[in-house]
Amino acid sequence: GWWAPAWLGHESRALCRRELTAVIAEAPRTMLLPVGLILVFAIMARFGMSGIPLPYMVALFAVSMVSGLTLPAIGQETGAFWIVRILPLPMWKVLAVKLTLRASISIFVLAMMMGVAIVASPVPLTLPIDAALVPLLIPTIVLALILSAVWGLGIGARFPVFVPPRKGQYVSGGIGAIGSLGAMFIVATMVLSLIPLQVEALRPLLWFLPLAVAAFWLALCTMLVAWAAWHLERLEL
Repeated sequence: GWWAPAWLGHESRALCRRELTAVIAEAPRTMLLPVGLILVFAIMARFGMSGIPLPYMVALFAVSMVSGLTLPAIGQETGAFWIVRILPLPMWKVLAVKLTLRASISIFVLAMMMGVAIVASPVPLTLPIDAALVPLLIPTIVLALILSAVWGLGIGARFPVFVPPRKGQYVSGGIGAIGSLGAMFIVATMVLSLIPLQVEALRPLLWFLPLAVAAFWLALCTMLVAWAAWHLERLEL
């Protein structure tokens, strides 16, 4: 299909089809709650019951939604994971397909939600950062969301629940909290690295601090996923 071009190869196309089926099955549960909460806050803002700009609310739910979509990616395989495990495919490729498809879908949905939030919010949106850093803001947020997706995938792949005790639970509650809160911490630290730099005394750090924070999380998330892939490769069938 058009969503899985031929240059991906037969294996990746098959993995994309398989992953898209799993995403569609879980999408209502994953996305309806954030969308519903955003609508509630939009109504509150319209009636003057909330002075917080709606896009900030969307950003808060966005982090949870992005990591929530990648966190159960391995656990959703349940018993079928053993079939994937014995295929002649490296585990990094399986994880890469899951991450690319799920992160692309979630960021696309979030972009639409953010556009609606900006239009619907009656509260003016202000950006408390140095004007020189405004061009860096959007790439920083996008990278933070991608790293949140990587974090969720890595945590979920390292601690999956292949036999869920009830429908929809593919990682334990504690691991789910680590995935969601860790993703929020990633985004918060990356965005906050931009905010305090309007202080004159910190101007020498204007570009260094955001890039250093991004490099730190990129390295940490990469090591986490590598650890998860190593663990999955060595699971006994």
